Amino acid sequence: MTVVLRTRMDPRSLAVPAQRVVHEMDSALAVANVRTLEQAALASVSRTRFTALLLALFGSAGLVLAAVGI
Repeated sequence: MTVVLRTRMDPRSLAVPAQRVVHEMDSALAVANVRTLEQAALASVSRTRFTALLLALFGSAGLVLAAVGI
């Protein structure tokens, strides 16, 4: 289950109160992986960014090798 909170204050300051509320609703639920939406978005595209970086590096290396060989 994912819970998203919208706030105008620092979102990290709401981690503990949100955990308390969830624990009050159901003490069997564990709250884990608390992070900001920005952190979650960066984590979701990190693998794609790494793949694109590798592709760019190998493409550049191939272009340099082709230019030197000509």
